[in-house]
Amino acid sequence: MLRKILNIAYIVFFTQILYANESRILRLSNNDGLSNSSITTIFQDSNRLIWVGTWDGLNVYNGAEFENYRSNRQDSSSITNPVIRQIFEENKNILWITTDYGINRFNIATKKFQPYYLGYKDKETFREHSFLATRNSEGLILAASYKSGIYKFNTKSEDFGPFSIPEIDKNNIIQLFFDSSDNLWIVNDKNEIFRLKIKSDKITEKQKITPPADFLHLCYDKKEKIWFQYENYTLGYYSIQTEKFSDWGSKPYGELNEVLENEGNILFATNTGLIQYNKHTKTESILLSGIPVLSVYSGTQDILWVGTDSQGIYRILPPQNYFNTFTSNNIPELGNYAVRAIYKDAENKLWIGTKGGGVISITYLGATLQQARKFTTDDGLINNSVFSLAQGPNQDFWIGTDNKGLNYYSFQEKKIKSLKSNRIFNIRQICSVYALLQADDSTLWVGTSGNGLFKMTIFRTPKGEYEIKNYKHYKYNSQSNNSINNNVIYSLAIEGDSILWIATRGGGINRMNIKREYFTAYKNDKSDINTISSNDVICLYIDNKKRIWAGTTAGLNLLTEENGKVRIKRYTEKEGLANSNIHGILEDRTHHIWISTNKGISRMNPEQEQFVHYFYNEGLQDNEFSDGAYLSFSEGQELYFGGVNGFSVFHPDQIGMSNYNPPLYLNSFKIDNIDQPLNLKNDHPISYKQNSLSFHFSI
Repeated sequence: MLRKILNIAYIVFFTQILYANESRILRLSNNDGLSNSSITTIFQDSNRLIWVGTWDGLNVYNGAEFENYRSNRQDSSSITNPVIRQIFEENKNILWITTDYGINRFNIATKKFQPYYLGYKDKETFREHSFLATRNSEGLILAASYKSGIYKFNTKSEDFGPFSIPEIDKNNIIQLFFDSSDNLWIVNDKNEIFRLKIKSDKITEKQKITPPADFLHLCYDKKEKIWFQYENYTLGYYSIQTEKFSDWGSKPYGELNEVLENEGNILFATNTGLIQYNKHTKTESILLSGIPVLSVYSGTQDILWVGTDSQGIYRILPPQNYFNTFTSNNIPELGNYAVRAIYKDAENKLWIGTKGGGVISITYLGATLQQARKFTTDDGLINNSVFSLAQGPNQDFWIGTDNKGLNYYSFQEKKIKSLKSNRIFNIRQICSVYALLQADDSTLWVGTSGNGLFKMTIFRTPKGEYEIKNYKHYKYNSQSNNSINNNVIYSLAIEGDSILWIATRGGGINRMNIKREYFTAYKNDKSDINTISSNDVICLYIDNKKRIWAGTTAGLNLLTEENGKVRIKRYTEKEGLANSNIHGILEDRTHHIWISTNKGISRMNPEQEQFVHYFYNEGLQDNEFSDGAYLSFSEGQELYFGGVNGFSVFHPDQIGMSNYNPPLYLNSFKIDNIDQPLNLKNDHPISYKQNSLSFHFSI
């Protein structure tokens, strides 16, 4: 019986989800598959694969895993030595790797190494950096070995021959490289430096460069400067364009290993860390400290790959300061209390309700805090756990707390006051207020945690205080077919002046026809995917198209009406959410939906159903956010989300999306788990006796 098993394994895959970078710094070490954690050199090839040289072999990283190539003296097609010094590309199929014993031409498709010893065949050499190689933009490849001269690679014969350079001691070369203008630089062990111009494999100009002082190290920054570290550890550089030397100040650096100019920055890799100098602001910052950095490479998407001595690789993504975050570090008044409510008053003063720490008023300009003041029970609050803040009449606002009663802030008197009982209503019926909604100048809706829903008509007395004119209490009634179906209410949203949407914890969503006082419930049915994802509903939002968004502890739900019938669509982690425990929902002015969760914030394009996720390491207060702590200001131009460690504010239109489109690369083809050549140009016959076929891709 013919048996065919197709097993295609994708290391990375394409879905609807577009991820923002979850972390700014990622460390990769021996635990992640590196052959050794001391990194000597890093290179990214045309296929976007990262090649890593170490003290114990060559590695290639495809974004998900490492593949190792080690030296094996019993295998002539393996790499010649475990200590890797240089990696560069001849073309997308061929790499060159220099080691402490031999130069290797590596065929990526066949995974075979062709060794070149430049006069040291069958001879031992124990000197570090004995072999050097370099390539210019025209494809000329030159190589050198210590005390054996300079060689040129012949692409036709695939072998090296001597390359004559008159009047230069070629036997003691310690550095050999082409700069970006195809000048050849030669440094010998006497610290003599030569610059040569080569055209059509011929030397057209030769110049000796004499530094102003004796130097310890020379590094080329891959742009237009040759850097020198002098004996007192200060730096200077030679400009290739101006052909002049300049000092780089008197500040001493650690021992210099490499210099890289990248996107307006100069990076100095030293034995004490990685230093970044910003050419525009003329300021320095320390990217890594206390770690010897041996190599640094700038890859695609401006990602820095940093090789260290014994600590593996650090992948550093460019900073994205999209989020302004406020915690107890910059607002001590916040303390260690979770943020549970956010409101902005008529003076643009921010009010933050906390769980246990009262309410805090904050005046700030941009990211700069101007003033913060805490209000607690000593200042008139009924309770220090503040769960809701909402606009009231006359520029005042309402404050719901975890106790019996209701507070409001008098804008005129600048103080917190309490709504009082009268002969019509005992205010102590209101307790644990989680939802507040001022429908018009006189109508206030109050949702409680345990005592249902209140509709109150409020008026202001001549003394400026608020009183209750009349009220209605809506509570679950098991004997009635027309009542709210749960007394724990967490969110309210009003549609026009006739429909009130009510989020309950345990009863799903209630839709109330205000005039008819008629309730319709939308609940979860485990057997019907066209129902809401959970009856535990935390938040509600009505967008610009009058669609209802409901956040639950088990996903996001979209309610739309078609031909008089409500249709429900669920979104969970399966559909692209970072996390299904939803705490808040907002819309920006470009009509993207923003969702705070237990694992960061998600931005959703509702038309394309695409998600982008943002996390703590990108500047958020934490990955965990809080129920009810969200606010949209200036028609969605400024959004606020609060959580367990403070709150974050951002402008959605300032958050850019990367246009980088990574190529899909086939890095492994196996039959019965045995690697096959990747340079297949024709059909590859597969026997019926072979059980499995697998392809591994990376981007």
